[in-house]
Amino acid sequence: MKIDYTKYTVSELLDVQDNIDKLAHPERYQLLSEEINFRKSNGEYNAYLKSFTTDKNEEDNELIIEFSKGHKSWSRRAFIGFFALIHLIVIALVFPKYLSPSLSDMTEYKTDISHAHCNVEEYEDSETDIIYHYYDLNFDVFSAINIGQTICQKLAKALPTYTQVSIWQSEGYVYQLAVDSKIVLPYKKMKKSMVELQTDGVEMYLFLLIGLWFIGFKSLANAIKPGSFSKD
Repeated sequence: MKIDYTKYTVSELLDVQDNIDKLAHPERYQLLSEEINFRKSNGEYNAYLKSFTTDKNEEDNELIIEFSKGHKSWSRRAFIGFFALIHLIVIALVFPKYLSPSLSDMTEYKTDISHAHCNVEEYEDSETDIIYHYYDLNFDVFSAINIGQTICQKLAKALPTYTQVSIWQSEGYVYQLAVDSKIVLPYKKMKKSMVELQTDGVEMYLFLLIGLWFIGFKSLANAIKPGSFSKD
């Protein structure tokens, strides 16, 4: 049966070349050699060698820390501990951003408002080119963030006319607002806005962990079970 080497890839051709018995199959070897020479003439062979060399260089440049069994086991424990410490630090930085003080922990602050201003900030999403607008109500030393255009502008005009305004706040941020005993900015809504503000940019920490696992996974595996991966 005649073999059609034209359907083989360069990798498959070279594999056959390494394993073919020239004496037992001289005709096949002749066809194989002709096909390899043709691939060299059309540039496919050189392209394969170039891609193979690039892949090999990338593997050679891969960071893999190897650990020996038993000997210097402290270094394995130290690496595992370092890996775990990075995760704990990220958790310690990110987790509090999703927490907000409860309303019961805040003291109701009653006052009158002399001036209120609705401030708008523009944000453009670099990936979608969509422009977003955020409306914050600023009065005295307090801020009610991202409350929407309509209610922000309405309160900015109306607040100075009320004689009694009740504020529940933390560090200057309003978590609930009531006028004449009527709640106009409820805690549930303001808590959501605060969490969105606090968690802005947490994706950076996620990318950090993904990068850490991408770079250090094989080294971590070696620290847990020496010999799992090698540079060879």
